[in-house]
This record gives sequence, C-alpha cells and structure tokens, in this order.
Amino acid sequence: MFNNKIKKAFTMAEVLITLIIIGTIAAITIPGLKKHATLEENVASLKKAYSTLASATKIIETRHGDMKRWGNLTSNQEETTTEEEKETPQGLNSALNYYAKAMNSTLTCKSNEEGCWTQTKDLQGDTYGGAKNISQNGVGLKTADGMNWSFSGTDNPAAYGVQNSTTNSILVWVDTNGEKKPNMLGMDVFAFIIHPDDGVVPAGAANQSANCTETTKGTDCTAKVIRTSKIDY
Repeated sequence: MFNNKIKKAFTMAEVLITLIIIGTIAAITIPGLKKHATLEENVASLKKAYSTLASATKIIETRHGDMKRWGNLTSNQEETTTEEEKETPQGLNSALNYYAKAMNSTLTCKSNEEGCWTQTKDLQGDTYGGAKNISQNGVGLKTADGMNWSFSGTDNPAAYGVQNSTTNSILVWVDTNGEKKPNMLGMDVFAFIIHPDDGVVPAGAANQSANCTETTKGTDCTAKVIRTSKIDY
C-alpha cells in the first residue's frame, strides 16, 4: 500500500529567514547582557576592594599604631614649581609600604613611576588625573587579583563627599579591573578616604554621592554603588 501522507519540512528560504531573525535578536541582546554582566562584576569587585582595604587598615594599625602616628601624609612644599621637584611625604611612603605588605602586592610604584596605573577618564569622557598615577604625587601598587591602587595624601576629604574633619587623610583610588577598559570613574574606578578617626570611608558617604551622574565627573560614586549594588547612571 502506498502512504499518501505528505511529509512537511522547512524550505531553505524559511531556514535562512529564521537564522537571520535569531542572529538579529542575538546582535541586539548579547552586547547588553554582556555589559550588564560586566557591571555586576565591577560591583562585586568594588565590594571586595572595600573589604580588602578595610581589613588591611586594621592589620596595619595593629602592627604600626594608630594612623595619626604614621607621619605627614600631605605635601606642604609650596615653594616648588613642578611636580617632579616635590617629594612624597614620608608618612605617605610609610603608608604605601604598610599597605603593600598587608595586601600582598605584586608591584609598588613610587611617585611618577609607571606600571601601577592606567590613564583614567571621568563619566563625561574627559581625561582625569595622570597616566602614571591618577593623583598628583600619588604612590601606587598592584595586587594579585588584578586591581590597581593609588594612594595620596589629602587635606580636603569633603571634595570626595566625605565629612571634612581632618587635614591628614589618605585618598585611595582603585581600578577594580586593572588595565582593562573602561578605566572610568564610577564604572571600574572608585575612591575611598582613609580617615584617622573614621577608618575607611567610601567616597560619597556624606553627600549621598551627589557627583555621581552622567553629567558630572563621578568622583564620589563609591558609596552609592556599595549601597545599591548597581551601576545604573
């Protein structure tokens, strides 16, 4: 007996159209999903950096005494005319050595030495800081988890959204994924203040991260990202 049932199948044209549709959807959605995953990874890395810095600070103060005893952290050499002529304050050099040991760094960089930082941009896309170090006269280190760190003295914590009650604090920048892009404030580069009274304070803790929008530089995004677990600006 003959089987009169007709077997149906997709034509080549139908298969090609289906593949084109799938490819188009993938091209639209995959970059967005990849970006979302990267931002989530940056949030997790920032929280890890916060924990690392806070733990290291406690260890250092146990070994070397209260931060107030480390020495001068900010430069008072107004008579110098160029950044090359200024010397890194002894207290800041001591701090770098302390943190390098406590954080098991793989490389340390004195002021104006290359290797511990990559040129950074702000949220507006403009260059921020220097190529060797984000902060003037800053010192840096790299850690085994791929993060780059910058340490510099500051007498104005309020500029980073932190309560300004001291003139001898440490400004710490961390690039949570090292040399990988975007190397941008608020995306993978974040700031902390190490305060002699309050310990490690995320930038933006006192001003609700007021300068963390796409129309600002993004210098104080740290507290907002840690609080919300999002990078959505």
